[in-house]
Amino acid sequence: MTARSVYPKGRKSARKTPYFHALGIVVEWKKQNGKSVFAGGVVMFRKVRKIKNEIAIEEAKDLLRNNKRAAFSVNGDGGYPYTIPINFYYDENENKIYFHSAKKGHKIDSIINNDKVCFTTWNDGYVDDGDWAYHVSSCVVFGRARLVEDCKTTEEKVRKFALKYYPSAEEVEEEIRKGIKGVQLIEIEIEHISGKKVHEK
Repeated sequence: MTARSVYPKGRKSARKTPYFHALGIVVEWKKQNGKSVFAGGVVMFRKVRKIKNEIAIEEAKDLLRNNKRAAFSVNGDGGYPYTIPINFYYDENENKIYFHSAKKGHKIDSIINNDKVCFTTWNDGYVDDGDWAYHVSSCVVFGRARLVEDCKTTEEKVRKFALKYYPSAEEVEEEIRKGIKGVQLIEIEIEHISGKKVHEK
């Protein structure tokens, strides 16, 4: 997608207009015969629209560290979005999110066809005294998904993933022993993180 494809109606030039910054598009210009001409545009990730609702990246990462459930979205069949609830493990050192799946299905086919994905998680929120509406924080991640084929990596990450949910290491090892061969590990390499906090009224 280039800046030329999103000119506002009636506007012949994108130069020095805030329109493209609002869309998250960086417009590049070059000198040609003494004139500035369009050189290309790169689609970037949009910022949170309401600045007052935006939370710091570290707060958003806290949701990745502590939350246990999320919504995972892919480009599914026929161009329709496909979103499912998942459990997950966030590896901050690698800047990746891991979760597991069966080896076949809609989700797997979608990732193979298009690796661009979206991941969203949110907390339970809280209510101020005397109020009824919740304050809820959420984190949105854009990135690229990949099917992990290495058996050693799969077992290592599944173990860390399971320790987040199971009550004991013994139960984790038992589940790995029984079911690891049927597990498809999926990793999301994070390209962009944003977070916001809203008051639901």
